[in-house]
Amino acid sequence: MAQASLRRALALRSRGRATASRPQLRPRQDLAPSWAAGLARPGGGLPPVIPVVIIDDNADDGSAVADRRRTVRLSPEVIVDAAVRVAARAEPDGLTGKALGNELGVDRSAVWRHFADRDALLLAVGDRLLKMAVDDVPQGLAPRERLVHLAGSVVELYVAHPYVGAAVACRTLRGPGELAAIEMTLASLQELGLSKETTARFQRMFADTVLSYAGMRAGYAVLPQQIRDADEQLWAGTHATVSPERYPALAAHVPYLARQDDDSVFASLLEAFWLAVAHDASSQGPTQ
Repeated sequence: MAQASLRRALALRSRGRATASRPQLRPRQDLAPSWAAGLARPGGGLPPVIPVVIIDDNADDGSAVADRRRTVRLSPEVIVDAAVRVAARAEPDGLTGKALGNELGVDRSAVWRHFADRDALLLAVGDRLLKMAVDDVPQGLAPRERLVHLAGSVVELYVAHPYVGAAVACRTLRGPGELAAIEMTLASLQELGLSKETTARFQRMFADTVLSYAGMRAGYAVLPQQIRDADEQLWAGTHATVSPERYPALAAHVPYLARQDDDSVFASLLEAFWLAVAHDASSQGPTQ
């Protein structure tokens, strides 16, 4: 039953969207002095939203005004939106000022007015992935189904944004997405009648299990295809021909090991988690 629930949660959702061609954009260099003047303010510092004027090189120049200008209002949220799109392309250098500048149509330096460094941006993007996972959980689910769906969404999103997923799986993200995931986990476990101490322990167990698995899957996803193919062929090649005298248990189980798939393994991990929760829920007294 847990495997069936997880398979539904892990089913790839159709996210195909028709995308309109984006104009090629370049910075309006002659307006750079006015940017600096507009950003200066007493006491130093920068405003939270920075208007950046750029030129659309593909605009129709039939009017009297040759330059068609639009304003990109940069903010941390806008930059993270762009970073998530870039991360979904699974490029190793996706979260760079150059890549994000190209995505947004602004000078790369504009990105770093909102984030102290690349690590701060990485954590913000990782936190956004957790928020997306929480938002993906349907309303009205029972505690177990709710957390199974959350777990599946985290794995799916980390694998879909593999360089970010692999990098943030072991990190504390410090943002609203992480807090929302913790809140959902604690609230779901509380509904099962666990004590506060037991709830906190199982929240940590759930998070470590899901994030460890998601990070491993994301790390595997960034490997070149030929390396993944070679690793998977080991079960039909090298491992299948091990000496039964030296490795008797391995030789006896090779056919069964080769048949295991990612979804069933993850479902078994979650089933072990729920067995532990059920044991504690039945053995302890009223919630404290």
